[in-house]
Amino acid sequence: ILVALIFIISGFGKITGYAGTAGYMASKGLPMVDVLLPLTILIELGGGLLIALGWKVRWAAAARRGRAAPKVVAVWVRRLRGTAARAWA
Repeated sequence: ILVALIFIISGFGKITGYAGTAGYMASKGLPMVDVLLPLTILIELGGGLLIALGWKVRWAAAARRGRAAPKVVAVWVRRLRGTAARAWA
């Protein structure tokens, strides 16, 4: 339940600070902020509520994993590129 609370608070924070969050996402070069931000809010709030209520927990967990997977891949690609650049220098 405490893990679900993290997602609920995060999603609610994105709603209350919508313009600031959208600006931050755009400043980091994220494309389609007007599509991705509502989707992120839906996944965080919806997934957090589903986990907290114990209803469709596997679906909620899958959505959370699906949202995190591209970030993990991006981080590893950056690290590997940095390692390859250092190896050839």
